[in-house]
Amino acid sequence: MKQFLLCIMICMAFSNCKTKKTTTTDKNEYGYSKSNPIKVGGVKTDEGLLNEREYLRSLVDLEGNDLSFYRIGSCCSFKTSNSGWGSGMLDIYTVYIEGKTDTVHLYLNMYDEDKLYAPKGFRFKM
Repeated sequence: MKQFLLCIMICMAFSNCKTKKTTTTDKNEYGYSKSNPIKVGGVKTDEGLLNEREYLRSLVDLEGNDLSFYRIGSCCSFKTSNSGWGSGMLDIYTVYIEGKTDTVHLYLNMYDEDKLYAPKGFRFKM
């Protein structure tokens, strides 16, 4: 958990120091697609689900509005060496933006870890 929070803080620091750019180079895909999920890791330490929720809690929309989210289920089996059985499933979250009617679906991977970014239309809280 401490490593995950440290990673979030480092990402926030880098995004604030360089530019205000808070999305990946693949703006249309990161987190919005099963082929490019947000890899929060943590399943080996039994913190995978917690990492997903901490990541989502660290986001706001570009205007700074808070989010709420709801896990709608899992999909999309994939191979990974980070599970006990050699495969994993992605979790899908519906994300609601406070004060807006739009929702989005984000795909998160609790098995594998990677550098964390904010998906298109979102940024990390400051």
